[in-house]
Amino acid sequence: MAQGLKSMAGGNLHAAVHRLSNARHELSTTVNAADSTQAPAASSEASIQQQQPEPMQSDLQQQQQLQGQTLADHGRIAKACQLAAICGSLGDCYGRLGNAAQAQQLYQDSISSVQQYSEDDAEAAHAMSVSLNKLGDLQYMQQNLQGARDLYNQCLVLRERCCGPLTQGQAGPSQQLELASSAVKVADVCKVNGLLLVVSLSATVLSMRCKWFVPL
Repeated sequence: MAQGLKSMAGGNLHAAVHRLSNARHELSTTVNAADSTQAPAASSEASIQQQQPEPMQSDLQQQQQLQGQTLADHGRIAKACQLAAICGSLGDCYGRLGNAAQAQQLYQDSISSVQQYSEDDAEAAHAMSVSLNKLGDLQYMQQNLQGARDLYNQCLVLRERCCGPLTQGQAGPSQQLELASSAVKVADVCKVNGLLLVVSLSATVLSMRCKWFVPL
């Protein structure tokens, strides 16, 4: 992925697409292989448990199992976020190449990679918000203001959660700025659409009120 981003930064978009596509394929293969090996193991363990009574486990054993499961979950989420970032960067490349349809599809693929984790994990929620924001930008540039507003609103909700419950109020300055940016985008698209909007956000690390009124 790093080489793809380097090519992208240097303006060599076709090389970036090639390298990022390879990175996406390799990571997708790894994720799919891990999922396929875990599923049979889980089903075989379930059948064994049905045949034999489960032995009593010590508190230490249960704790070790929980820690192992937590580490495995973190690993899956990290790979999903990396895959989302690759798809998002590919979407950026295609957008700069003038292929808006392909860019849109890649942003949607990015969202799909992390959507199942976004309710409980701050990193996944942030990754999803980035692609929602980019999709909103695409819709805005295509003059689809209703579509842009819906996407910006979804992004805003996620970023508010990233600055609040998902981080226990420990979000950094960059996340707070992203939240403010999302609020401004929602307000802007509503103003352009001729709507009266009052945005009220209340988060542990950021409280902000923005008001735009339709000119008489």
